[in-house]
Amino acid sequence: MNNICNDVLRFKDILIKHKAFAKAIDLVDYLHESNLNGKRLLMITGESGVGKTTVFTSVSKNVKRYSKTVPLPASVVHLTDYFLEEMDLWIHDHASIADKMKLFIIGLNEQGVRLIVLDESQHFAKYAKYESVFKYTDWFNQILAETNVCFVLIGLNSSLDVFRKFKDSMCVYDFAPLKYETQEDVAEFQELLCELESQLPLNKPSNLSIFSSEIFTVSQGKMDLITSLVIDAALIAKSTGNAYITSTHLFYSQTNNSLFRHINNPFRILT
Repeated sequence: MNNICNDVLRFKDILIKHKAFAKAIDLVDYLHESNLNGKRLLMITGESGVGKTTVFTSVSKNVKRYSKTVPLPASVVHLTDYFLEEMDLWIHDHASIADKMKLFIIGLNEQGVRLIVLDESQHFAKYAKYESVFKYTDWFNQILAETNVCFVLIGLNSSLDVFRKFKDSMCVYDFAPLKYETQEDVAEFQELLCELESQLPLNKPSNLSIFSSEIFTVSQGKMDLITSLVIDAALIAKSTGNAYITSTHLFYSQTNNSLFRHINNPFRILT
């Protein structure tokens, strides 16, 4: 049982640095170090499953950065309270938002914070009908005006609706699913599978690239689905004493995962 648990933990820690992921990380680093041509807001958008939260997890590990999943309700009061607590800044419960913001600004400057990363930024759009969009823009504008902080906002495309007022000071990167149309797309997808396979603690190569068409069909190029399919197949292979992934393991990985139930299974059971 312990060996299986250890395998699960090792597999779940796998991180695939494909081109779209690397570009997003490069943009975050560039923003952090020198701004993006004077722009201090970077919005990373895309549909569910393309790997945005993996970017969030990766950049959240750096010091001098504060990271937060935008809460619901997504009010400026909740956000400010979170950051004050995270920065060990105390203020009495009945303090006004203005007083909290003053303390927050002082803390950001004294602690030398250069980057704040907010995941699930579409929550701002969900809550916008309760919280005036002007409150959001005022909150961001005050921080941008009085500190050296830059923001990375990660979320669904609906996030853009709230931040249109920042279009002149914001860079938008659309994190799209991988494609499988041209020879270059196919080569890139197969390269990604090779990178994923190289991180699997199995005894023999699985040659996942021979299943690239089927894996793309099932995953539609979404990183979350690709890794889920392959990692679960690897766990099935390990649990049944196999040294590598076969079509059978991929078949059962898809069959056992509710994310794929609506998709015809293209993998064959080997006899």
